[in-house]
Amino acid sequence: ENSVGRDKKGNNFGSSTKILKALLEKARSDSTARRLDVLFECTSSALLEQIALEEAEASSSKLCARRQARSKGIDTTTALPAPSTKFLTSWVWEWLVIILKTGDIKTGADSNQSEKPFMAVHSACQVKDCSIGLLMLIVRAYPNQVRIEDETTGDFPLHMVAGWEALDPTSISRKSMALSVLISEYPDATKIRNKSGKTPLSLALETGTSWDSGVRRLTTLSRR
Repeated sequence: ENSVGRDKKGNNFGSSTKILKALLEKARSDSTARRLDVLFECTSSALLEQIALEEAEASSSKLCARRQARSKGIDTTTALPAPSTKFLTSWVWEWLVIILKTGDIKTGADSNQSEKPFMAVHSACQVKDCSIGLLMLIVRAYPNQVRIEDETTGDFPLHMVAGWEALDPTSISRKSMALSVLISEYPDATKIRNKSGKTPLSLALETGTSWDSGVRRLTTLSRR
């Protein structure tokens, strides 16, 4: 069911928390990606509307930031859109953080979590087949995190997604879209090697990514 309502702060984000809790409890033994899918499915109509709004505002904000950078003689590739805080006020965001942090615990990625700030973009990009709608909203909320490398591996979010193993059509499609989102936000990441000496292109090739699913764009940008 997809009953639409408003959260306690007045944001229209879809189905009630009771329905969501029941579905997530049922999917507790599933993968993090599946639980994120449940979250998105419960709130899909409202979130799709929010994504469209966020994308339009980010595009306008990015254009303004680039104009200002150009007028000051600054490299426009460093211009970032202003982070959006609208999504962060919703109950959907609270559930999203819980799911991602639980996924971190399962993979042992949070051994020093109490000492580090929560990196939402990195956590999402470590989830193979992460819901693209939720990933887009996370990137809009924290655009600067796309340009931050993991201290342990030297991976940027683009490296993480490039390393996804995508064998079925759904996974291939999600990986392709996730690569597009991250490349658009920080194209220079295509040229950076992680601590293992690998670029996003080499990781994409190692995991069997096809030419049209991301390799072409990674190749073009890495040569510039």
